[in-house]
Amino acid sequence: MFNKKRVFAALVCIISFALTIIMSGCSNSTTLSTISTTTSQTTGNSSTLVQTTEEPTTEEPTTEEPTTEKSTQKPTQKSTQKSTKKPTQKPTEAPKNIEITNVSSSVSPGEYAYISMQGEPNTDYSITVIYNSGPSTAAGLYTKTSDSNGNVSWEWKVGTRTASGTYPIIISGGGKTYTTEFTVY
Repeated sequence: MFNKKRVFAALVCIISFALTIIMSGCSNSTTLSTISTTTSQTTGNSSTLVQTTEEPTTEEPTTEEPTTEKSTQKPTQKSTQKSTKKPTQKPTEAPKNIEITNVSSSVSPGEYAYISMQGEPNTDYSITVIYNSGPSTAAGLYTKTSDSNGNVSWEWKVGTRTASGTYPIIISGGGKTYTTEFTVY
């Protein structure tokens, strides 16, 4: 059975050990050796001394190297220079808008219409052509993946019985939607 003086002495040792670790700059995640923690639990009128042992971690110990004014100034200067250069060198790229590079402006029934565009590279783009009767089901109007430069194109045959008029072409992909039109005469 331990007396209160021994328990108090053990607690003082633990607190001293903890302060030594804190003052030496060790992090909580670094365990250099097995650490024994001694705590006291009071049950009724008697005190019991309990000792627990934590297993050492497999993490590499991290140590902070002493710094001098020169080494402190140089990384700070480089870090500052890099942070000011990054926004001007390569800003965070927003998704590219869909840019139509070629479109058949007018076609007659029975001819082929086409459209080419540039957007995000390697991105799926869908196309919808809407006639008076509804969305076209013509061969060639299906989802395609743009090339490494963001280019993709479609070609489809306008039906022989398609009425004259101006019809919308809707392209979607990469988080963007673009609408243009073409005319059947």
